[in-house]
Order: sequence, then structure tokens, then C-alpha cells
Amino acid sequence: GSRPTDWKVVQLPDAVLDEPLLDMLLAPFGCVDMKLRFLPLVGCTDASSSYGRGGAAAQYSIKFIRCVARAAARRGAYVTLTDGDALDPRVEERLGRRQLLNLSLSDFDVIFSVKVPDPQHINLEEARALMHYVKWVLRARARFCSRVVVLIDSQVVIGAVAKGRSSSVSLSHVLRQLAALCFAGGLVLHCIFVPTSHNPADYPSRGDWASWPHALRRRSRARRTHD
Repeated sequence: GSRPTDWKVVQLPDAVLDEPLLDMLLAPFGCVDMKLRFLPLVGCTDASSSYGRGGAAAQYSIKFIRCVARAAARRGAYVTLTDGDALDPRVEERLGRRQLLNLSLSDFDVIFSVKVPDPQHINLEEARALMHYVKWVLRARARFCSRVVVLIDSQVVIGAVAKGRSSSVSLSHVLRQLAALCFAGGLVLHCIFVPTSHNPADYPSRGDWASWPHALRRRSRARRTHD
């Protein structure tokens, strides 16, 4: 109950004070409207060191997207497709609660398959693939001010996006760009883990269109013909 005697009052350096002052200045602009509508799309992104970045998306009802988005707030939660490969039991033990999407590979359209001449660290490329998808979302004004569900098979990127920062300087730089895009477009990201074997974006991230599953190639061919 006695007062501690080992306390010491010190003057905070200006560099330390600048950070909370900047937070106070930007706080009014950082509000998130949790009543934003969900975008009726389930997106997925991936990257590989052998080719580059890939992204795909599928139409999904807002009712079910709202349920899927809750997985982003559960530790260890992940989603799978109806026709994905069976997971290794040892992998399932490390993961948390599984949520089955009523979607198959044939429901997805390839959005982009971009070759990277000089790929950097895989986590950095995964983050850039996500940023590429966000840029695609923002190409249509009707998609502004919405909540976006994205499936990613990189726990590192999901954790970094959730925290908004990373110990990696390069990754933090990409996160700042991603935050600026979301801020400008009024987007709220819900990043959810999906095993690589259930990630449709894994195929376009590796290039070689002829090696994609038939269902994905058929959808991609039809989309190019329509465009």
C-alpha cells in the first residue's frame, strides 16, 4: 500500500511524442463504418518465385460472404473449397476451425496472372499480389466503400495486414501502400487463410496456362472471349 520509491520522471524525446500526436491528428479520418456493405465476391491471391502473381474471384451471395468474413476474426480459422485436395491430417491439427465454402474451382475467374521478371522474397510478393487485387477492385467505382473478403495462403501476410505493420522494412512499405489504397477507396479487408491446395490463385501465380485445371482454363478462355 505504500507509494513506490523507484519511480523516476523523465522528459520524453520529441521523436517519441511525435507518434501519438500524429495518431491524434489522423484519428478522425481513421474511423471504420462497420455497416459497410459486403462486396458479393470472394477473391483469392497468391504468388510464386517461379513465375509471379495470380488472382481469381468468384461471385458469392452476400448472406454467405458475411458468414465467411467472421473467420477473419477467429484465430487459426481457414476455409476450403468443395473440390480441393484432402489436407494432410498433420496440417489440419495445426489449423483451427474449418469452414467449407460452397464453391468449386469452376466458379472462379482468373483476374490476373502477372509475370515478375525478378521476384523478391515470397512474403513480399504475396503482399504485392494482394495489393494488385485491391487495385483491380478499385477499378470499378461501384465497388468503392465496401468490405472485401480475400483468401490468402500466407499466414505471414494475413498477420501483417491485420496488424498493419511488420518488422520487415520492405513488407511495411507495401502495407503502407495497401493501406493508402483501402483508405482512398473506403475498403475494409477481411483476409482469411486458405490452404495452397484449395487456393484457385495458385495456378495463375505459376503461369503456364496449359497446366491449369480444365475448369479454370475453360472459365478463363470464356472470360477473354467475352472481353
